[in-house]
This record gives sequence, structure tokens and C-alpha cells, in this order.
Amino acid sequence: MKPLPDKLCVSIAVADPARCRELLSKYTFAEIRLDALAGDLVDIGRIFALPVTLIATCRPGPHDDVIRERRLRAAIEAGAAWVDVEREAPDAWREAVAAAACRHGSRVIVSHHDFAGTPDLPELRRLVADCFTHGADLAKVACRVRAPRENARLLALLDDDWPVVPVGMGTAGRLTRIMAPLLGSPFTFCAPDDGPSTAPGQLTHAEMLAAWECLADE
Repeated sequence: MKPLPDKLCVSIAVADPARCRELLSKYTFAEIRLDALAGDLVDIGRIFALPVTLIATCRPGPHDDVIRERRLRAAIEAGAAWVDVEREAPDAWREAVAAAACRHGSRVIVSHHDFAGTPDLPELRRLVADCFTHGADLAKVACRVRAPRENARLLALLDDDWPVVPVGMGTAGRLTRIMAPLLGSPFTFCAPDDGPSTAPGQLTHAEMLAAWECLADE
């Protein structure tokens, strides 16, 4: 069965708020990388008030945790459907963001990223369980894939009862992105057709739809 486009979350990381809104006019489901967005809290509110299903994400780096929390709260209060917080984040910070999400009806993604490689399956399952211990409604596990068999480890997480989005980073991990929604993942991430990618190996929205079309039943 071919997944519908609502299984595709377009990850948008642009600095200009106007450009962000322009990209959003083309899609129904997107992740907004608030760490890349140059706008203020008013700009964030305008973006998350748009009639699009949006995930608010603000990765560590450009902003300290105080600013990151303010930006995520602005998105939550404006209508974010999801908020993504890192498993490795300080407990008090993550819990404060999750509490704000709960008050405003946003759901919580707790994410784990491993840019070095893909652990063995028992460790992956431990990481998923830890995401839910930390308050996840949904776990995201993104790992660098260096060998084809590592895709199988990530996809095996979909055989468990946890709602999880497994992501294989890097060119060798593209199979994970294509197959995960076909095997039960709630969605997967892709790049906009005319915008920058946010992760190594990320396919564009059009490329994902084309891959699914090739796999569709006659």
C-alpha cells in the first residue's frame, strides 16, 4: 500500500521567516528548525499559526537552553502539533518544555541522534525505552548508517509496540527513510524540493514520493 503524503514531514531549516512561510505553502506537514530560523518570537508565532501540521524543533548550538525553551514555547503556544526535545537534554529543561506542550495540546517527540554509527539492536531498543521514560509520546531514533545491514536494525524497531520513527542518516541509510512508513512508522523526514536538506542522506519530498510510487502495488 502506498503511503499518503501526510507520512512525509518536510524538514525546513531556513533563516528568513518569509522564506519559511513560502515553503510551507507547498506542504501539509513540516518540521521547523527553530535553531536555523533568524526571526523573533513574533515570527515564530506567525509561522506556527499557519494551517499546517508542524513540529517545533530547536537543536542545541546557536542558542542556549533559555532561548531554546522560549522559542519552543512560542511555537507550542501558537499551535505546534508536536515539539521535539533531545533525549540527552537536561531533565529539568526537557520536562519544562514537555509540560508546556501538555498544557497546550502539543505532543512530545523525544529524539536520539547518533552521528557516529548505529548501535546493536538491544541498545537501540534500550534507547527507545529511555525516550518513553523521559516522557515521549513518540520516539525518534536517528543513527548514521555505514553498512546496509544497519538499516535492518533500525527498521526492526517497528516490530515493537512503541511508536517510533527510525531514521538512517547518510547515503547508506536512505532505505530506512523510504521503508519505515511502509512498515508502520508514523512518518519520516524529507527535504523540501527547493530548499536545503537538514541531515545527510535526506531525500527530497518529490524523490520520496517517486520512490513510493515505484513500490506501489499495481
